[in-house]
Amino acid sequence: MSPRQLALAAMLTGLVAGYLLGAGEGGTRVEGGPARCDLPQTGHLPQSPSRAPAAGRPTATPRPALAPAPVEESVRLQPGNDIIDRALASGRWTDEDATALDAAIEELDGPDRARLLMRVAAATNADRLQIETTTYPY
Repeated sequence: MSPRQLALAAMLTGLVAGYLLGAGEGGTRVEGGPARCDLPQTGHLPQSPSRAPAAGRPTATPRPALAPAPVEESVRLQPGNDIIDRALASGRWTDEDATALDAAIEELDGPDRARLLMRVAAATNADRLQIETTTYPY
């Protein structure tokens, strides 16, 4: 079961359990089921002391905005992206593509190599590229 399906099943289980246990005013209770837990009607759920925000501290830190990729990065990755784009257009990943990409990423650092290789892997997993190599695909 995929993580998404598991989350959906858990959500539905919670909804059904809430319905059967009679959560809220006027709810029905299944005979023989556990007793309903009544919470104070304050408009919010109580927090445990360990999860409550400390006095004077913000409850969440704002996330920094994602900066666009620097121009030099796109220039560095362009040869590899061109090879991958040509392969995507044909729908095939051949020995020639693997050799060309290997040469294109030779001078790149680890994160840049990973970006290009992840594009090939993602396209392969999405069935947009068929691997037709006689050796390692990349």
